[in-house]
Parts: sequence; structure tokens; C-alpha cells
Amino acid sequence: MAEHLQADRAWAAAALARAAGVPITYTRGGHSVTLTAVPTAGQSGIAVEQRFQLAWEGMDWLLTAADLVLDGAVVLPEPGDRIRRLMAVYEVMAPAVGEQCFVYRDQPFKTLLRIHAKRVQ
Repeated sequence: MAEHLQADRAWAAAALARAAGVPITYTRGGHSVTLTAVPTAGQSGIAVEQRFQLAWEGMDWLLTAADLVLDGAVVLPEPGDRIRRLMAVYEVMAPAVGEQCFVYRDQPFKTLLRIHAKRVQ
């Protein structure tokens, strides 16, 4: 039964990528991979400090964990990694103190990642 559920989840992830996926380049240090990810709404906001306003745009990215291959090995997202989509660059980071920069969207199978990032360029 679990094998059928895992196969169904893999099919659903592939269908989502085909329907709403966009090409991105995921980079860590000198290594990068081009893959398909689905952009989803992240957190955004404006912080006012003294007389300055700081606006930031968050974006979450859904992608298949097995596609995140850097330097020949499947890796997990780490803070500081970069995601490039067209001219925009996002930095992978935790959405809040004490949280991780990614979550698995399909526990317990761990095949679909939701990566939290903020636009830096």
C-alpha cells in the first residue's frame, strides 16, 4: 500500500511541475543545477527602522528532492544557497528564527521539498 501511495505522490509532483513549473538555477558555492520548480507565495513585508523602509519579497519553491543534485550528489537546501529565476535572485533562508529553510511537503516519503527564500536581487 505504501508503495502505491509513494508512486501516486511522485506522479502528482511530476504533474504539478509540468503544469506550473518554471526553470530555475540552484547554486551553492561553485556548483549549480538547472531544474524545474514551482514558485509559491512566500512571506513579504516592509520593516520601518528609524527613517528607512526596508521591503522584502519572499518566495517559496516546490521541487522534487531527487532533482537537487550538486557536484554529483543529492543534497538538501542550506541557508545561503541561491535560486535564480530569470533576472531575480533569491537566497535560501529560514522564514523565522528556530525554523528550517525547507520542509518536506509529503511526510513520510520526503520526495517533495518546499524551500523558503527571499529575493536579494
